[in-house]
Amino acid sequence: MKQYHILKDGKKEGPYELAWLQLHPSSFGINKDTLILKPGSENWSPAGELTEFQHALGLLSSSNKSEGSKRHSEDSSSASMNSEIVIISCTLCGTKNRAPKNKPGALCAKCKNPLINHVFADATFSNKPRYKPRRRRRTDIAAKARSTIFILFFGYLFGPALLREVGLCFSDESWQCPVANEPTLLSSTQNKTIYSESDKADIKQAFLNQSLWNRQQIQSGLKSLGYYTSRLDGVWGAGTERALSDYGEQKNIRPIAKHLFSGLRYEVKDKNALFKQLYTVQPVNAGEIWYRGNGERLAPLRITVPAGNNYVIWLKDIFDDTDILSAFVKSGGFLDIKVPLGTYKLRYAGGTDWFGEKRLFGPGTRIYSADKEFIFDRDGNRINGTSITLQKVEHGNLPTSLLETIQL
Repeated sequence: MKQYHILKDGKKEGPYELAWLQLHPSSFGINKDTLILKPGSENWSPAGELTEFQHALGLLSSSNKSEGSKRHSEDSSSASMNSEIVIISCTLCGTKNRAPKNKPGALCAKCKNPLINHVFADATFSNKPRYKPRRRRRTDIAAKARSTIFILFFGYLFGPALLREVGLCFSDESWQCPVANEPTLLSSTQNKTIYSESDKADIKQAFLNQSLWNRQQIQSGLKSLGYYTSRLDGVWGAGTERALSDYGEQKNIRPIAKHLFSGLRYEVKDKNALFKQLYTVQPVNAGEIWYRGNGERLAPLRITVPAGNNYVIWLKDIFDDTDILSAFVKSGGFLDIKVPLGTYKLRYAGGTDWFGEKRLFGPGTRIYSADKEFIFDRDGNRINGTSITLQKVEHGNLPTSLLETIQL
């Protein structure tokens, strides 16, 4: 590739490739008076006197322009005679140009650079159409029509049964769509469901496997629907057995326990109100609930809680892995107690109504654990204690983890 130098402000710059100088002469500060040193020459020449720069600087004479126009017309006539054209890639900017095959020296459509050292692409074009539009055959239309008719006929015959198998439903009155958390119902057009003794035995066993709170919710659902009139004690008896059988058979529910129980528990709209109805809120004073530790209680511990919830805490000795202390702290207050020297882990739970140590603050009570250990020791004559505030703050220094959620 030929390399050229430019003289600007008395300084020699370059070398530059000719193609770049022809493409952007103004970017290099080239005009007709700029001195340029050609490769292989020792003399500097004005750009206007160099043939390779006259076209880029717009300095072609009228005779040259006329010759160029004449040559262009001749090339155009020859190109029209030869209908075959090719794709030529510009060596400077990479643009692909369409040009007659027998016309070297054409200009790039984008950068106007002469297409020297042609790079021909594989694709060859002709003025003839590239392809013939494919006529749609009548046989294709007939085949599609036959396929459509077959699918519709098959769906009409077997569609309802398949939809029932996968649990879908229809919009007419013969099939009721199941609501979320409600039992799946059988079609009213089917025979009435009758529970056998084996079905009742399976339902009884599934009922007894439920927690007491879940059993009471099932009985409450039966009571709200008018099938059960006894106490909500969670005990399996003749009343509960009869109520579940009547409910399932009248609703045409399959004798599957989870279908029965989920629908009945769904009937309990306010679970917190039901829990308060079944279990009494117990009064409790702030302070220790119980203490089971050993040793002299020397180290001070203060627990502070925010307003809104009451809190119960447990302190566990990490060496014995046993709880030594449980205490109750009322909303917006604090509690000062003393503990034996040692290292302990802290757990806590919060809520409004206290139902005792077994049920804590009712269903859904969350128990958290502090991720750090608390050390109570002696430093000379000084006893080191700890003060803990159970309040969520940004960038706090006491990370906690959720241990469990009480479902009762």
